[in-house]
Amino acid sequence: MKLIFECETELGPCDADRVNGHFGEDPTGWTALAHTTAIITGAKTGMLRIEQRCYLRSTDRPEDVRAQNWVRPEMTLEPVLSSKDETTAMVEKLHQAFVQKAKEEFVQQSILIAPAVLCQA
Repeated sequence: MKLIFECETELGPCDADRVNGHFGEDPTGWTALAHTTAIITGAKTGMLRIEQRCYLRSTDRPEDVRAQNWVRPEMTLEPVLSSKDETTAMVEKLHQAFVQKAKEEFVQQSILIAPAVLCQA
């Protein structure tokens, strides 16, 4: 397996009251993030495994990452395209579509939008 794409996009800060309802009385602020990874599986089949999920990260303790239940994780298998650049471009588009979907769902639930992107290809 070979990682060809990984990208984390900040969706925005979470509404503390709604998040604290999920995590008890923890006063920490939380940031919602969308994350995509793409891995080429199998040397002969050339399948691309794309995993996308959202999670929350504490603004005070970056190592504290919590699951969220507003946006369901996605996993897809796609054939690898003819070149690495084409494959990476396809995954970037899928990540952007996932980010847009996640923003729409989170806006309805508990965030204010203030995007930032950290990608690695």
